Amino acid sequence: MTIARDTSRVDILCYRDSLSQKLLSGIVRYKNLHKILKGIIEKLKADVGPLTGLPVRQATGIINWLASGQEVQRLCKASVE
Repeated sequence: MTIARDTSRVDILCYRDSLSQKLLSGIVRYKNLHKILKGIIEKLKADVGPLTGLPVRQATGIINWLASGQEVQRLCKASVE
């Protein structure tokens, strides 16, 4: 999540967040982090679409251009803390 926090491209952020979600899916110890990550992914899905496949590859813009870009970056920062 530290690396995802410093990402500025949408496609890379989607990839890193979906990978983090897969890694944390079965671990009870990081339940709060998983909830924050789920919120990030829901916000990205609303702006970009599905986080896997062709739509993400075409979404190569900058995170700040998204409607929820600032909120996503704030949640990434909160997940690291």
